[in-house]
Amino acid sequence: GTELVSGQQHLNFTLERKLLADADWTLETSATLTGTWAAAGTAYEISSRSTLPGGIERITLRSTTPMSGPSGFLRAKIEVP
Repeated sequence: GTELVSGQQHLNFTLERKLLADADWTLETSATLTGTWAAAGTAYEISSRSTLPGGIERITLRSTTPMSGPSGFLRAKIEVP
């Protein structure tokens, strides 16, 4: 989704996970679905975090810069140590 911040549109990405899950996640970006995926790094920051029933955590990340045309694709990469 998107969010209006100071009059400018920013891209949002929301994921849900079990609070006690033994897994790490990384937000990744790609210009195309078949292209190379890379960690988003500091291009996104956590804008909200909440706990839902059943021990689920909802995390919303927001782009640190406003949208400027086609934004590409986002995914959450989940890894179990």
